[in-house]
Amino acid sequence: MKTPDGSFVLLEDASPGDAPHNRLYLDFAHEHRCTDPSTLDAVCEAAIADLRAGLHAVLLADYEWGVRLHGVASRHAGDAALRILVFRSLHRLDRAQLDAWLVDSPAQDCGLFDWQPSVTAQEFDAAIARIHGALQAGECYQVNYTYRMQAFAHGPLTSLYRKLRSRQPVPYGALVALPGTGAEAAPALLSCSPELFLRHACGRVRAQPMKGTAPRPASPEAEREAALTLAGDEKNRAENLMIVDLLRNDIGRIARPGSVKVPSLFEVSPHGNVLQMTSTVEADVPAAATLAEVLRASFPCGSITGAPKHLTMGLIDALESTPRGAYTGALGWLEAPREGRACPDFCLSVLIRTLMLDAPREGLRRARLGVGAGIVLDSVARLEHEECELKARFATGMDAGFELFETMHASRAHGVRHADLHLARLEGSAHALGFRFDRGAVEAAMANALAALDGDAPHRLRLSLRSDGAVSCPAQPLDALPPGPVQLAIWPSTPPDAQPAPGPQTEWTNIVRPTMTVYSPERENTGVAIVVFPGGGFEGLAIKGEGTDVCDWLTSKGITCVLLRYRVPSLPFDWHCKCRPDNRATPTLALEDAQRTIGLLRYRAAELHVDPQKIGVLGFSAGGYLVAEISTRYENRLYKPGDTADEVSCRPDFAVAVYPGHLWVGGKAYGLNPNVPVNHQTPPTFLVQAENDNVDDVNHSIAYYVALKDAGVPVEMHLYAQGGHAFGLRSTDLPIGRWPALVQQWLHTIGMLKE
Repeated sequence: MKTPDGSFVLLEDASPGDAPHNRLYLDFAHEHRCTDPSTLDAVCEAAIADLRAGLHAVLLADYEWGVRLHGVASRHAGDAALRILVFRSLHRLDRAQLDAWLVDSPAQDCGLFDWQPSVTAQEFDAAIARIHGALQAGECYQVNYTYRMQAFAHGPLTSLYRKLRSRQPVPYGALVALPGTGAEAAPALLSCSPELFLRHACGRVRAQPMKGTAPRPASPEAEREAALTLAGDEKNRAENLMIVDLLRNDIGRIARPGSVKVPSLFEVSPHGNVLQMTSTVEADVPAAATLAEVLRASFPCGSITGAPKHLTMGLIDALESTPRGAYTGALGWLEAPREGRACPDFCLSVLIRTLMLDAPREGLRRARLGVGAGIVLDSVARLEHEECELKARFATGMDAGFELFETMHASRAHGVRHADLHLARLEGSAHALGFRFDRGAVEAAMANALAALDGDAPHRLRLSLRSDGAVSCPAQPLDALPPGPVQLAIWPSTPPDAQPAPGPQTEWTNIVRPTMTVYSPERENTGVAIVVFPGGGFEGLAIKGEGTDVCDWLTSKGITCVLLRYRVPSLPFDWHCKCRPDNRATPTLALEDAQRTIGLLRYRAAELHVDPQKIGVLGFSAGGYLVAEISTRYENRLYKPGDTADEVSCRPDFAVAVYPGHLWVGGKAYGLNPNVPVNHQTPPTFLVQAENDNVDDVNHSIAYYVALKDAGVPVEMHLYAQGGHAFGLRSTDLPIGRWPALVQQWLHTIGMLKE
């Protein structure tokens, strides 16, 4: 049975016996929604009619709908509702079948990260103080105070649920893909609830309120001792008994007189990393009792409100800063009423330990987890806050599903190159994503890796940080690149915004699969790398005179040359156009390739023997314009990032533009193409052009120079009377032929090359 594409509901039921108690609802038909409690009877009757017609139903009720049901004014009620989801298909699964279905679902990376509480510790303490005031005034006996933990979730719903389920096995697990545009595109709910709200079968109702929590020790002996301690704890027993009395009263409103019983009190059972105390309340209900009457008498469950219910719901609404939503509401199945009975059989859990997920945006879902504690007069705010964190740990302690890492050049003799920069970036990323970061532990892992290196040869260190703060730092020798140039595809698959070539692909035109060719230095490696953009009017590429010849020159100076064969033709195709549309967000193929190449080069800097802080660009003619573009439009990728290399900066550290075009918009004011937004962050730039250039007017360089100078960017410009266009590196007696030596000298001036 494959994972469904549309809305579905999986309900786990750990009832004893060999019968298949777990339920998988598929093929969504419609839903009945109640927002106005006065329509509850009609909504329930419509759902029961569907059940009698052979359909199948799941009930989902928001907590705030229950507040409205009791006539309590609420600032959080909003669109809170009781929803009955109706499906055409129901599969009953035993434990083995359920496990097989979950395993058959696609196992992909998933996780939760960047947890943030909706209240500060001070706000939590203030809320408990207000509750203590109400308790001391005799207004109530117990208040269940809650708040929200917010995070981001990624990965398929089934993978997330499987991971949560393994961390906290419970009797009433649930995975709900709510109606929307598809299971992976709609809001969802993942519940690992250990608490039964209400079960009705053949006229008998049973509730199992849960009050009393303790950490679960690792060893069986310690667990047994902790369970005995919890079961005998006076405070927890008092909290539990208050709620038992509340539920006896609620159920008694619809029970046969004298039938309300409490067959068990203060039972302790393990659920994941916690021990929980539950009691059981049972009663018989008359045959004429309806589902609407049962809900009015009992919802929401008293274990998540406090006592007395009506007053505490008002106090909760005043104290809690965000709506609970489905959290502390109810979820479960309904079956058609048995003959002679008005109320259907049902089983509803209390939606605690429940993760609510928004519809995904760009692969991430906003996640909300409610946590709370029952507050009585002798509750200590610090201990109650610790209990909330303990209850949430099944989710907050789950791995993020990815690691942060830095790839670093290292040797035993010289240590880690740019260690401070790597650590600063890792720490910043950890802080932004909610990863634990212990600088001492990270530095120790790096030191241990350095000490274990074999000899003084250069190595690549991969410093990895998990969301729980665990660190690893394996090392690999940096093998020398194979002799001669190495050609690499820059895109892992089809390039973004791919377009069919207008003709057969050659070395210089109709390029649809861009590549970067790495030329290693012929002499001692300076660590400097230059990405070369040949010209050609965005219709073709002058591969030899403005490509391979340039790489021969650069490698002779100890510079790694990376020749980019970017996509051409690249829109627009007109040689004399403004070159780029006015909308700078419009994808343009050559710039996409340039952004990807610089990010990839910086990402793979260690293995390519390149200093990631010394990566520049050099371009001719149209390639010179591309130099200006990548120098000013590096902050946001024009394409959707696809891997870690796209998270690395694609800003050049320096730039050289030789007879650039498409920069000047005409006129005497040296107006610059608006698609080149120069600012003070634009890298240092070197410009070369001939005044008798009959293809790209010298004013293109002048306009760019003026803009750079006005922005405070270090810029050096060399203009020559003679030289024409496309002079490249060809030998000439004209003064313009000395421009390569001037570039080399400039690289010394700006600190890229050293004497």
